[in-house]
Amino acid sequence: MTGAHVVGVGDCCVSGDPDAVLMLVRPSIDPKDFLRELVVKHKSGLEILAGSELFDRPGPADASALEEVFRLLSRQYEYVVVDAGTQINSCSVAAMYTADSICFVANPDVPSVRNAQRLLDRIGQLGSCRDRVRLLLNRAAEPYPIPPSQIESALGHPIHHTFPSDYKTVSTALNSGVPLALTGNSDIATHFDRFTRLILDPADAAAPAQTAKRHLLGLQKLASIW
Repeated sequence: MTGAHVVGVGDCCVSGDPDAVLMLVRPSIDPKDFLRELVVKHKSGLEILAGSELFDRPGPADASALEEVFRLLSRQYEYVVVDAGTQINSCSVAAMYTADSICFVANPDVPSVRNAQRLLDRIGQLGSCRDRVRLLLNRAAEPYPIPPSQIESALGHPIHHTFPSDYKTVSTALNSGVPLALTGNSDIATHFDRFTRLILDPADAAAPAQTAKRHLLGLQKLASIW
């Protein structure tokens, strides 16, 4: 889903070379030129700012530098996707404050829902972040361990999108380094395509969904899809 859309992907869990990141915010260096040296272009068209091998970076002292990096990236790319990790710390907070949308992933099981509840509460305490949260239900397959409606009730937040459970396909993509979108026709790849289109053009993605709903209603069965 790149095409005319320029997309950058960054890893906030262990960001790119920390010294390089700090150099990026120095006014004496042209950000465009320096970004070209830091990012790696994937054959899919994505440009990736790879993670660091240093376990403790970025740390709390890097939060302000990361905020500036996010601003620079947003000027260079039409879309920036950041892996903010699974914990709320100064760096993930920096990512959330600069994000237009926060995609929050949960699984349909009790430990995951309970953890999601704690994290959503913390996000709410941070201020205006919660209204930008998009709850994504992962590994969702019937029969659900916990029904989606019950999850929404427990979290007090609607499910924005659900993804089916397909461990084999996802594991193969992770181990081979080939994105799901390039692995051929699979149900989960189709769901990721729909989700991406929903981000790029919510109005355009809504129309096919409504058409599909009318078709499936005749069968009295509906399908849904981080």
